[in-house]
Amino acid sequence: MGVAWLVLAGVVIPLTETLSLDFGYRYVSLPSFDIRDGGDSVDADASAHILSVGARITF
Repeated sequence: MGVAWLVLAGVVIPLTETLSLDFGYRYVSLPSFDIRDGGDSVDADASAHILSVGARITF
């Protein structure tokens, strides 16, 4: 059994008084696990780097 963890980072850049650009980064790491099917077994590790870009509109 292991520990899953997540790292987040981001920045918001204002363009106007009501509009901003939003840039984000996430790193997700899950504990390793075994996948078994009959006599076969695979040890798997799962992790991901995720980049996001968005726009924020405030009223």
